[in-house]
Amino acid sequence: KKQQHFSLTLKEETPALSSAPKAEFLLKLFLEQFA
Repeated sequence: KKQQHFSLTLKEETPALSSAPKAEFLLKLFLEQFA
């Protein structure tokens, strides 16, 4: 469920800001928390 929530957050937040840097930031944050 955490992964699904992360994907939802990514889809919602990415268009609001510049997509590539935001996606990279969220991915890094996700990997640091759950990896």
